[in-house]
Parts: sequence; C-alpha cells; structure tokens
Amino acid sequence: MKTCKSEGCNNPKPNRGNYCNPCRNSRQRYGISAPERQNLLDQQGGRCKLCSNQIEFDGSKSQYSACVDHDHTTGKVRGILCGNCNTWAGYLENKNINLKTLEDYLK
Repeated sequence: MKTCKSEGCNNPKPNRGNYCNPCRNSRQRYGISAPERQNLLDQQGGRCKLCSNQIEFDGSKSQYSACVDHDHTTGKVRGILCGNCNTWAGYLENKNINLKTLEDYLK
C-alpha cells in the first residue's frame, strides 16, 4: 500500500491523489501542513484538548483519531481534539447552545 506524500506522514493514502485524508483536509481547510498539525498535537502531549484521551492522526474515522478543531466563524485553528469532542464542539457551536444552560440541565 502506498503512503501519504506529506512530510512526516506515513498514513496509507487512497488509490487516487498523493495525500491521506487527514493531510489533504489539513492543507485545504486549515492551511497547515502535516508537521504543523503534528506539532500542535505534540504541544498538547498527544491528548485531546478537551477530554485528555490519547489520540493520533491515523487516518481513521474512529473516536480516538485526532481532528483539527477550528472556529467556524473565523476559520482559525484552536487545537486538536478527538473525533467525539470535535463532533460535539462543532454541534454546540453551530446550534449556539448556551453552555450554562447545558450545564444546569445536566445537573
């Protein structure tokens, strides 16, 4: 199986193209390279910035695969999250859920 052409990435790549899905998404959506993306995760100790689970950029869609999180209004990268936290953070942000209301509801 062929691997991704991004510097520092050895993930398997799809049959077409030169980059694995995480590298292609990082470059196109966020304007960061694979080493820059990995550096962000390394600065977080290899853990999700919200739940602290150990994560990595493995190209899978699992809950423990690392995701680049960004502000949906500005596009600015905020950090690296696991798949679950990234999904929930995006949902809460897009729906304009009041976190205090959510906290009170969960109590």
